[in-house]
Amino acid sequence: MLFSIRCLAVLGVATALSAQDPIRFLHFSDTHLPRPASERVLRQCLDWGAKNHIHLSLLTGDITEFGGRGEAWARYEAVFAGGKFPNLPVMGNHDSTWDGIFDKVAGKRRLPYYSRNQDGVLFLGLCSGSMQDPRPSFGQDQLLWLKRTLAATKNDPRLLLFLHHPPEGSEWAGRYETIRLQEILGGRSVVAFMVGHGHGLRTGSFGNWPWIMGGSTFGKNAGYGVGELGCTGLSYRYHFEDPKKEIRTTFSRAMETPTEPEVGFVPVKAGPGRTSLRRAVQSYAKNGGLKLRWYVDEEKEPRVSTRGSSEYKKRYIEDIPLDGLVPGVHLLAVEAVDKRGKNRWALQRFLMDAPTEAHRLGLSWSRQVQSAFSNGFALNQGRLCLLGKDGQLFILDAATGKTLYHKRYEMVCAGAVTAFGDQGFVLGLGAVLLAIDIEGKQLWRRSIGAPLAARPLVSGDRVIAADLRGKMHAFTLGGRPLWSRQVADYAVEKGPVALGPDKLLFGAWDTKVRCLSTKDGSELWSRRSRGARGVAARYYSPADCPPTVADGRVFVADRKYELTVFDTQGKELRPENPGTRGFFKDVAALSSSPSGDAVYLRATKGYLRRMDPKTLRLVWELRLPVGRTSTPPAVSQNHVFVHGERDGCCYMVDAKTGKLLATWRVQQALYPLAPLLLDGKQVYSAGLDGSIVCLGFAGD
Repeated sequence: MLFSIRCLAVLGVATALSAQDPIRFLHFSDTHLPRPASERVLRQCLDWGAKNHIHLSLLTGDITEFGGRGEAWARYEAVFAGGKFPNLPVMGNHDSTWDGIFDKVAGKRRLPYYSRNQDGVLFLGLCSGSMQDPRPSFGQDQLLWLKRTLAATKNDPRLLLFLHHPPEGSEWAGRYETIRLQEILGGRSVVAFMVGHGHGLRTGSFGNWPWIMGGSTFGKNAGYGVGELGCTGLSYRYHFEDPKKEIRTTFSRAMETPTEPEVGFVPVKAGPGRTSLRRAVQSYAKNGGLKLRWYVDEEKEPRVSTRGSSEYKKRYIEDIPLDGLVPGVHLLAVEAVDKRGKNRWALQRFLMDAPTEAHRLGLSWSRQVQSAFSNGFALNQGRLCLLGKDGQLFILDAATGKTLYHKRYEMVCAGAVTAFGDQGFVLGLGAVLLAIDIEGKQLWRRSIGAPLAARPLVSGDRVIAADLRGKMHAFTLGGRPLWSRQVADYAVEKGPVALGPDKLLFGAWDTKVRCLSTKDGSELWSRRSRGARGVAARYYSPADCPPTVADGRVFVADRKYELTVFDTQGKELRPENPGTRGFFKDVAALSSSPSGDAVYLRATKGYLRRMDPKTLRLVWELRLPVGRTSTPPAVSQNHVFVHGERDGCCYMVDAKTGKLLATWRVQQALYPLAPLLLDGKQVYSAGLDGSIVCLGFAGD
């Protein structure tokens, strides 16, 4: 043995496997390649595993440090090449940002979540990393895949899930993200969740099931875990690189055969009302003493609690009070808890209607599809075009929401879409730039060589696209190549913006914002943003939100949430009034008005602000729960629309006065990664839950 064995956890399992050798697996996490210390631990561990009957290994995320399209992924492949057993990796937040490696992890499977049946145990690899964003999410497409996968399995196999983020904690947008997973897994034989992210050796519980965090391959907890799943249970031991580490047992309990109560919604005739919602659930508890708790949205305390002692199926009908809810989509969650504390969830969406007023938002139509949206979508000639993270393409009638065209490419995809003159749309489909007409028919298709996360720019007589290797490519409107250049030293995540007829601006993960000529891609100037001038500069690059232009000035937000202002020649401008400098420090995203007379700032401390681009002074600020999400506001001349960070709400604000005019909840409590889209008297929203919503308002 190269490392001394230290026991982290021992789990007992009630249901026996068949009479066969135990399944033995290695657990690595947070390797952050390329890192020599991690490579050393991995190679030594793999050598040991080859001699000790290991069936497979798991790598629970943060495989790479800054994404891995170059050296980092090459090092991962080199370490595991020719191994005696397969390695099953999943995405972490470091793998999902910078030059995100979704396509690399997905490989021939096409998607970054998957299953593997190993001797009757179903290993389920979940992707908790958000597309080009460091915060965790699952997405509608992944959870529907999980439902289908479990429905297709026979004999109710034992499940062992592995993912990067622990399935609880404050990093998730809200409880909705994780109780959806609990609802799907309810009643299943879940052994445990293997997780990473914290670089520590910890355990916790998620609903009725345990999770185990597997340290890291460098730093103070450098090492790896060894799991053994046999007829007597699952044992998990951690092998430290440091032989002086003391033995610690942090978790020990027996795991029982699933006996959670059953619960599910049943139809009732009464629908939503102004003050209450009548809903029924049918539940069953073998152990009696059932308690039902009815929650709305993210509330920590139930609105109604119901007790029942019957051991037979029973229908419970409740009137759920709806006081205090804003108009829009809401969630009713019912938790059934038996007398032993075992629980089961059932979830149901409902719509809270509202009276129509002249300036208020009102629902025109809404849809929910089997995909998830995390990038911009586009409108052209009354057609709405959206591209999901799983490669599903939708073209909808913008007036009704009716599907006019749908195609499933079944591939991991950032979902970047742009309107293409009066012809149709241009979209980034993996490493391909695709132009289609408004009916969905292909006009032309060009291979880029690296995936596209940034929305293409249609400027004048050309189409310009930037990829995750820092290259930019220009084509004629007919798809003929014009030029291709390496324009940044690292990934370009957000699309370029036009600066006049023959210039463009963009930010990249190499710390700089640049101005290029659209004629040949030559660099006119480049500057570092303020937040990217210190230690660990790449973390703080101006790459999360596109720059914006107002009154002949360039406004840039970076990941350190600092605002930098340049003139169009690249000279940095600083506010003359010391009293205005405070709001330069907490800017997550920004956008400008159509006329260029205002810049609107999304502030990390929970404000929407309007700035005068001439004086660089604050005009007004409004307290709103917008947070750190880098999604820019959507702006017309008279209105500003902005997403809440975690509450699912769309806020409508008077552009001149900063007065809040209306609120509509367009999705559940998820991060709003896809920007809102405005069109005269309508605003469109698309979310990670597959929701597509069109709201009408009094136009400009």
